[in-house]
Amino acid sequence: MMNMESKKVRRSFIILNERGFHSRPASKLRECLVSFKSKVFLYYRDAKVDGKCFLSLMQLQAPLGAEIEIRAEGVDAEEAVEATIELVKKKFKTDY
Repeated sequence: MMNMESKKVRRSFIILNERGFHSRPASKLRECLVSFKSKVFLYYRDAKVDGKCFLSLMQLQAPLGAEIEIRAEGVDAEEAVEATIELVKKKFKTDY
């Protein structure tokens, strides 16, 4: 059995959507993150929210230009963070 090493990754991103981080971006981000095994949390101001929980994500209420910190821990933490950063760059638009 292969030993999978847990990783911790921390990065930040800026909300690029004119309307900020609202229900559609929250839904798209949750949809993206549930496929990863790692725990993922987002931080904005005093809020710490679970990246895999839609209702939790809705608590961020981050406007255009807000800086969000993402922290992931687990075997695929780097991939989860990279997927999030790519989704943010696309303003939460997906290709499917």
